[in-house]
Amino acid sequence: MSTGTITDGAFKGAAVVTEVTLLASRQAACLTPQGLTSASGPTTVTITRA
Repeated sequence: MSTGTITDGAFKGAAVVTEVTLLASRQAACLTPQGLTSASGPTTVTITRA
């Protein structure tokens, strides 16, 4: 999770929270020499007006 404040544009001064959920569907890749090279999943961005 990342948090911060928007510094420019229409939402300047608003708080923002970004949450990324990575889905490790190939867990066995962690045991290989190259490791897990990619992951994907949903991202949620919440903006709250100040």
